Amino acid sequence: MRIDEGVFRKQLLHDEGLILGAYDSRITGRDDDAASPYPDFDPSDAAVLGPFSAAVNSYVRGELKFEDDLPYEIIASVQPWNYGAKNNYASAGEKLASTMNQNPYMKILVLGGRCDLVCPIDTVHYALDHMALDANYRTNITYAEFDAGHMMYINLPDLEKMHSDVENFLK
Repeated sequence: MRIDEGVFRKQLLHDEGLILGAYDSRITGRDDDAASPYPDFDPSDAAVLGPFSAAVNSYVRGELKFEDDLPYEIIASVQPWNYGAKNNYASAGEKLASTMNQNPYMKILVLGGRCDLVCPIDTVHYALDHMALDANYRTNITYAEFDAGHMMYINLPDLEKMHSDVENFLK
């Protein structure tokens, strides 16, 4: 009964002529083809692609003095993602549970954005809540949720909250 993420992004604000961003659904854009069942692009990706690429290229070439003709790609072309079954999500729960069961001192901090349609925070909760983890180690998992999406740090209040959450986790 799950709605396809692309259809959801295309249809939610269809009457307004807008599509939602996948990585951050707070960011919207106008699609080229209103009749298409799927969005032509991701407005949240388009909003950060230029600034992030420029920043990384400047840092790598200016600060690190690394020269190469290859372009920097924020998201490598590894499509299509295939999780082994249609209408499923990726999960590293089995490996994580095994690692945590073998190392009772391991603690993890899970950061998730409420407006992330690529890695919805509820699927992360579900995966972690259902992994074969000893009950004594469940308290080793800490969650921090943010108003923004996948890249919560692009929203200044979330960046400040993330800094505080990570600092507290490390202490």
